[in-house]
Amino acid sequence: MNTEPNTGSSNMSQRNSETSGLQAEHRQRMNSFSEDQLDIPSLKEVRSSVSSGITQIVEFFLDGNHRSAHVDEIVDGIQIENGAEKESVYSTIDPYTDGAAKRDDGKPLLFRRISPGQYQFIGFDGDPLDLTKKLTFRSDLLREAYSVFCGFVRKSGKEAEFKSKSTSDRIQVFHANLKRKPVLLHMGAENLRSRNDLRRAVAQLKL
Repeated sequence: MNTEPNTGSSNMSQRNSETSGLQAEHRQRMNSFSEDQLDIPSLKEVRSSVSSGITQIVEFFLDGNHRSAHVDEIVDGIQIENGAEKESVYSTIDPYTDGAAKRDDGKPLLFRRISPGQYQFIGFDGDPLDLTKKLTFRSDLLREAYSVFCGFVRKSGKEAEFKSKSTSDRIQVFHANLKRKPVLLHMGAENLRSRNDLRRAVAQLKL
C-alpha cells in the first residue's frame, strides 16, 4: 500500500481532535449502562475499545496519510485513554521495524528506522485490527457483553468457526449481533452491576 507524505500538521490536529471527541463520546456511551436504555456503540467505537498499540500506530500512518513520522508525533497521534508514552511506542513498533535490535521475524515488516526516533511506514494491505491478536476491551461494558456473546457462540456449537475468523471479522460479527440483539448489551450491563455490587459488599465486610 502506497502512502504520500503529509507536509503539514493540519491532518494530525484534525485526527487528534476527532480521536479525542470519539473517546469522550465512547466513555459517555459506555458509562450509560446504569440507565434503562442502552445505546448500541458504533463499530468504530467497538474497534477503538479493542485495538492494540500496533493497530493504533498503523492506523495513525494510514489515516493521516503519513509516509514517515517521529516517535513524538506517533505518541501524540494515538491518544486512547491516557495516551501513549514514548518508550511504549518504541517497544511496540520495533518488532515490526527493519534493522531494529528487537525486530521479530515472526511479525510482518511494517517500518524502517530512517533516523533516531524517525520511522518510515512501508505499508500494510490488511485491516490494521488484524494485528491485534488478543481481544482486551477497554470498556468494561463491552468486555462483559462480548463474554456473554461468546457464551452463546459456544452453546450454538459454532465456537471453532468463530475462532477461525480474523480479529476484524470477529469484531464485525460481534457488533452485528449487538445491533440485532441489544439484549447482549443489557446482559453485559447486568453482569457488570453484579460484579460491582459484589466488590462493594466485599469491601464493606466487617470481621
